Amino acid sequence: MATQASGAGERLPHTVAVILRIIAAVAVGYGLGALVTILLARHLPMPARDATQAGVMAGFLVHGGVVIWAFAARTTLRAWGWLAVLAIPLILVWRLP
Repeated sequence: MATQASGAGERLPHTVAVILRIIAAVAVGYGLGALVTILLARHLPMPARDATQAGVMAGFLVHGGVVIWAFAARTTLRAWGWLAVLAIPLILVWRLP
């Protein structure tokens, strides 16, 4: 039996596509969640304790959203592309003083 593509227009074997989506969900999701936590804890106009707590809660939401998006995207390349589009502005803002 011929190998079927895992998504519309995707040419990766199904196992590789799933592994790449798991990496995106776990590693990139954690990284984006951590960036959101850091940025909100640093820039929210409230006491440091409250800003940190709000940042942590938002980080959990971002990580959960990334996990959902990594498996809901039509192709693995599209999932990674959108995660890169989200990560670049967060990294640039993080590098600001």
